[in-house]
Amino acid sequence: MSQDVAWDTYCLVARLGEHIGETVVTCGLVVEQRTHHQVTGEPMKFLTLADWTGMVETELFAQTYKSYGLATVRYPVLEVAATVEPFENGRGFTLRVLRAGKPRFLCRNVSGLTTTSRRFCQSANLFLGADLDFCQNA
Repeated sequence: MSQDVAWDTYCLVARLGEHIGETVVTCGLVVEQRTHHQVTGEPMKFLTLADWTGMVETELFAQTYKSYGLATVRYPVLEVAATVEPFENGRGFTLRVLRAGKPRFLCRNVSGLTTTSRRFCQSANLFLGADLDFCQNA
């Protein structure tokens, strides 16, 4: 499954530090998950995501966890839209997750696809390979 993820369409973990304070979309294998409760008693979750360039800690606070918590156990490779937040000491960062879900996949063997088939690839969260027309609007 992970070999079919459209990795080139995501911000790599190794480059997240270049985007402090910005919202990025990244993707990674869920290698660790921990649930906790906020001071309010609401559940939240911490995830460690890994791609081939490194690992990053993420936080899903109560509202985000309520909306996207199922995706964190449903997909072993997870796409997240998140804000890159620096540690107070300036020696690292974490991702505050805003959205989580199924990763984008490459649409294989697509030479000669009709326009309708290409639209299906886009709507099904699939991307055409780099050697073909790359779907920019998915």
